[in-house]
Amino acid sequence: MIKTINKRINKINRAIGLDLVIKEPSKEVLTMNQWINAAATVTCVSLGIVYSSKVLLGLGALSAAGMAIVQLEKKK
Repeated sequence: MIKTINKRINKINRAIGLDLVIKEPSKEVLTMNQWINAAATVTCVSLGIVYSSKVLLGLGALSAAGMAIVQLEKKK
């Protein structure tokens, strides 16, 4: 999914004349991203439970979804 999005963005950049190329992330970058998402998930869900905040619980759920997507991308 990340590769497909990057290819489309690069194609759009070339079409409008930008010299910006988005590189594909390495395994190390994906692993670091996964750990950051895990920390954000734990933090947001914990604080969301303590403070009864639906916003923090929602952010925690989004971070968990991001962590799952990164895991799928690492397997490819």
